Amino acid sequence: MLVHLEEDAQARQRAEAERDAVLSRLYRAGQDERRRLARDLHDHAGQQLVTLTFGLRKIASRLSCPTALHEVEQLLRHTQDIGQSLRRVTLELRPAALDEFGFVTALRSLVDEWSRVTEIVTEFQIVGEELDFPLETAITLYRLAQEALTNVAKHAGPDVSVSVVLRFSALQVTLTIDDNGSGFAADEAIATSLVSQGKLGLLGMRERMSLVDGTLNIESAPGRGTSIVARAYRSVEERGHA
Repeated sequence: MLVHLEEDAQARQRAEAERDAVLSRLYRAGQDERRRLARDLHDHAGQQLVTLTFGLRKIASRLSCPTALHEVEQLLRHTQDIGQSLRRVTLELRPAALDEFGFVTALRSLVDEWSRVTEIVTEFQIVGEELDFPLETAITLYRLAQEALTNVAKHAGPDVSVSVVLRFSALQVTLTIDDNGSGFAADEAIATSLVSQGKLGLLGMRERMSLVDGTLNIESAPGRGTSIVARAYRSVEERGHA
């Protein structure tokens, strides 16, 4: 019986490992597709909007009829609105700064822009020497920061301030986002408690971290703010030696 139990346990472990490997491959494939779509939107739809805008401006400069000029100016405003929407969608799919300038610069830009738009006082700090780590992990941490900051803006309440700390060590990279807002009743052990409170974004963040072999800890209590700590190993080899 003990032999059978051990064989069953090993079979379950193999099945879980295979499942995790498949999920990780699907996650990477999804990120690759996001990158392709973002590039296509930027290179094709974006350029077409630029051409359309210049064409409408050229037409407007040649019009003498006030009614016609007003209609063309309305079309120009609609075109600009479409361009802004397109940039937002492209950013959601794949932040260009992440590819062009690297994770730290992209994260700093995200935090600065969010703080400017929301007018929430935000501190950004880097601890340790900046080190490389897998692109999938960088994307996941960036998305996590987006989700966490969005939650602060929606739920933290008035007079809130935020601290974002990115910490590098020899083995790990850790992202900590703290706020002194209204908080909520967090139960780390029971995922259903997050569902019951409508914290589906937090569950999504936890699942995304698990796909890059990372962890996510959430600490919060009513009236005591929220602390989100995401940790990920810098490489598969270092994870194996930890």
